[in-house]
Amino acid sequence: MFLWKALHGALPVGLQLEARGIPIDPSCCRCSEPESVLHLLFHCEFACQVWSLAPFSADFNALTCVNVPDGLITAKSMVTLPPVGLESGLLFSWICWAIWISRNQKIFESQNFTAKETVLKAVQDAREWSAAQELGSTSSLPKPIGRPLTNHLGMDFTTCCSDAAWIADPDSAGFAGIGWIFYSGEEVISSYSASLPVVASALVAEALLIRQALLKALELGFLSLMLKSDSLSLIKAITKKSQILEVHSILEDIDLITSSFNCIQFKFIPRLDNSVADSVAKHALRIFMFSRG
Repeated sequence: MFLWKALHGALPVGLQLEARGIPIDPSCCRCSEPESVLHLLFHCEFACQVWSLAPFSADFNALTCVNVPDGLITAKSMVTLPPVGLESGLLFSWICWAIWISRNQKIFESQNFTAKETVLKAVQDAREWSAAQELGSTSSLPKPIGRPLTNHLGMDFTTCCSDAAWIADPDSAGFAGIGWIFYSGEEVISSYSASLPVVASALVAEALLIRQALLKALELGFLSLMLKSDSLSLIKAITKKSQILEVHSILEDIDLITSSFNCIQFKFIPRLDNSVADSVAKHALRIFMFSRG
């Protein structure tokens, strides 16, 4: 689905959002040039650095790509060096995905990954996905191509209760604590909490939380999942595939990640019914604030 959206100009990049009448700066977050899909994946200086570091047997000059289809076709034809251990025609899609994720992490989490780190991440993800296919199992990472499945869950499913706590800060965007608990029936099978140091709003915190919880569910092999959250606006946006400007790219990531599940449902629950996850998230935030003095 990711590559399909890239080919059809459907990724929520700056120029695409501006064309929809959304009041947003359409500039690239790295170089301030107008952000089109072609620019993001191939023409931005950062993207060019990523492609130049890719372990191909020949140089790939991304600036020569005249449009997105041309870029993808050329990238797919590149032969991967044998020591990498990947069949040719596979790595290019993971490089595109890594560029996209790196862009979103810079915008929403203020995390700056280098071109080298982005390439290494793409190679690692491609290897893990390839190994999972050889074992006949489902990848623990989001596939670049796929279709979200929202079938009714069967009896054998995992429940994830999630929540985020956020506090504004005059010196930065704000801080957040996140937490989730995985259940099988009434039994707790896994839990997680963490703090996020640069988060713009409570809604962004909730969106980042859900994205991370979905990735963790895949990593643990929970392929039939019901995710519960007390963020009504976010659950509505996910289930109805509506756009919220503040978290549009994170919602796009969530949509892509869901394609790796056998079946998945998202459900709103009142905060009173989400007290455990709420406590976990608030505890993570308190610890972070205490550590700052």
